[in-house]
Amino acid sequence: VTALSSTRDFRDLRDRKYDLILGRGGSLPTDRQSADDLNIEFLFDDQLVIVAGAKNKWAARRRKIDLAELVDEPWIMQAPHTWNYQNLAEACHARGLAIPRASMVTLSMSVITHFLAGGQFITSTPRSVAHFCSLKVLPVDLPVRPWPVYIATLKNRTLSPTVERFIECAREVTRPMREARTAPKR
Repeated sequence: VTALSSTRDFRDLRDRKYDLILGRGGSLPTDRQSADDLNIEFLFDDQLVIVAGAKNKWAARRRKIDLAELVDEPWIMQAPHTWNYQNLAEACHARGLAIPRASMVTLSMSVITHFLAGGQFITSTPRSVAHFCSLKVLPVDLPVRPWPVYIATLKNRTLSPTVERFIECAREVTRPMREARTAPKR
């Protein structure tokens, strides 16, 4: 989400065009004053993972895969302005690796999951997307760059029962992701 669209989204929320915003990362208001009229509820921190479909040769059980082993594989990439791309590029540069060359570039999760299912491609995606799309998370160490997922509503605004139920469902669905981040490592 760009700063321009997030500014517009919060303006539209304040203008009551939206009942809520389910947002990610950098789209939060940056200064305290601009958020004084908002309830912002943190749901969980997402993070970037490398994934493949179940038929991919890299999906076989291995304890660890080095990012360098994957650089020359066929990748589905997102556009350079996206969080996925920027964090993958940062991880590659930190290791002195070239960013993988994209065999395909798309923002469509439907297209990505379709091609991952065939077994040839790998990609980077938020862990929550991997979870909900049943993708195999590869055991690749990447720098942890949390990406907060949140719900924003207006303070002093009565929410409809439907919106309240949606928020409850969002809390329930994201609970395992929240708890996974706070569970002790074994």
